[in-house]
Amino acid sequence: MVEIKGTVDNGLEVFANALRRYQEAHLHSDCTLYRQNAASIRIRVVDEDFRDLLKTERYDLVWEYFKGIPESTLNDLSVLLTLTPEEVDSSFANFEFENPVSSQL
Repeated sequence: MVEIKGTVDNGLEVFANALRRYQEAHLHSDCTLYRQNAASIRIRVVDEDFRDLLKTERYDLVWEYFKGIPESTLNDLSVLLTLTPEEVDSSFANFEFENPVSSQL
């Protein structure tokens, strides 16, 4: 499932489409994204397939699906969390993803 929190805009929809393709290949994944402010999109991918992968390997796996996204849209991506289901509750970054500090932008 790809969940977009808040108001949907073109940039979020572009990333959501890429994440839908990711999910076609990773059936046990859950993807959530939202716009933090005018210049910041945050994405979280929770996937069992990340077990035993280094963080860089996880990022590379997801970034493959972002190929072809315009640079102007990619520039808005400020957070990409790649977690296993077991890491969700203990991740400080995930806590901030779920409870973002208010942005002044």
